[in-house]
Amino acid sequence: MKFLSLSRLIGCYNIVPSIDERGLNELNCLDVGDCEDLECIMDASKSLHGKSLSRLAKLNMWQLPELKWIWKAPAPHVISLQTLTELNVHRCNKLTYIFTLSQARSLKQLKSLDVSGCERLEYIVEAKFDHNEGGISVGDGNTMLALPLLRKLTLDDLPELTSFCSENYCSIWPALEKLRLEHCPNLTVNITELEANLQYLEEKLRVLKVGECFHLRDTIDNLLKHGLKNLETLRIEELGVQVVFQVEAIIAEGQENKLFPCLKSLWLENLRELQVLCHEGPTHNFSLQSLTYLRVDGCTMLRRLLSSTLARNLLQLEKLEIYNCWELEQIIAEDEDEDEDGSISNL
Repeated sequence: MKFLSLSRLIGCYNIVPSIDERGLNELNCLDVGDCEDLECIMDASKSLHGKSLSRLAKLNMWQLPELKWIWKAPAPHVISLQTLTELNVHRCNKLTYIFTLSQARSLKQLKSLDVSGCERLEYIVEAKFDHNEGGISVGDGNTMLALPLLRKLTLDDLPELTSFCSENYCSIWPALEKLRLEHCPNLTVNITELEANLQYLEEKLRVLKVGECFHLRDTIDNLLKHGLKNLETLRIEELGVQVVFQVEAIIAEGQENKLFPCLKSLWLENLRELQVLCHEGPTHNFSLQSLTYLRVDGCTMLRRLLSSTLARNLLQLEKLEIYNCWELEQIIAEDEDEDEDGSISNL
């Protein structure tokens, strides 16, 4: 059996060993949802076999109100997740973490992680105790956790989430292409973690969506200040940023090739402190030449949207939407040293 889908089970507290004492070791994909009594997916403390779910590549879980652990393993049992490529966790309100540190370090094949609607989740990786019941500390001196193949990360509607890893551990995502962080009001990213990922994000990131993550303002500022060479989609909502594109800072670092040359879609919503789209400076170096869609909504302090130079360089722009920008005076503001009117050819 390669695929198993389970829903609306009653009186079932785990999948392994309750469903299969042998460990479902042939299974590639497991869907589990709407099971009101389920407390864990795999309970190694009750399994008689050394391996369980040893070939699992994709795991989807949703609406599991009593789920406390995904993988439960008392000391000295260690669970390896080396075959897992995709994990989706939705509306599991008793989970406080997803992985222990040792489990996370085995995620050499993980490509997609999507976690949303888990009310009590505090960390993705809990490093304080490596085992659920043993209380064994894992302070081994190596504070970096690499997820080498992770390409897509979504964290959404997680009100108690404070960081990706606990205990000052830092996660590194060298292959990350899509990052969505929304409705995580307590989420923080420390400077060490940001610096460890900058070199990868500058080159690899294609989609960035951030909204209602109030402690990430400085993180997003620092990230955009370095430029993102291959970014195609940028969406920022409910964040205290004052400027989106810090052109001068990028040019000062000699990184003109990272001035968002691939950006196609830009969505700015409810940025109540936003004053300018980009800082005054050498705007002739800043063209957003690939931009096709621009939406600005609820940016109540914004007075001028585009310089005439930037407007003329928006050769691919097809759709411009502006809503609820009460202080907006000019969509295209004339540059001080130019007399010609700005125009957007494809609009």
